[in-house]
Amino acid sequence: MDDLLAATFPSASNFGFINCSSKPSPVQGIIAKVPSIKGVEPGDVLTLFSKGYTRFDSEVPIPGTATQFERVIGPGDVGQPVDFIIGPYDTAIKPIRSGALGVYYSVTRGGNAVSSPKALVKISVELPGGGTCPE
Repeated sequence: MDDLLAATFPSASNFGFINCSSKPSPVQGIIAKVPSIKGVEPGDVLTLFSKGYTRFDSEVPIPGTATQFERVIGPGDVGQPVDFIIGPYDTAIKPIRSGALGVYYSVTRGGNAVSSPKALVKISVELPGGGTCPE
């Protein structure tokens, strides 16, 4: 479990962007895919952390956008990727407007945690005429 790979964003474009026309729409949440983890066992705890940033370089966090999701690994999860849906839109995504979403995850077993590298995806939920993605 020492060599964890970064999460990916299946709905991001080839250029690493998620916007209002992405499928699914960011209004429905952003999918973060944790790749299959070598050595994970049933009972391990998988925790995904996300945070919005004002710029694409993840230097300036946006207050109130941090989220955390937890899942206990079951027998059917071993050797499989795990999807998390980051939301809700109003607090975790919409405030990003035109910036980035950063995520990383940790796997905890017996009180010992191992963390993945941070993954970033560019977010643009602003519409050309003003406003954000229709809800």
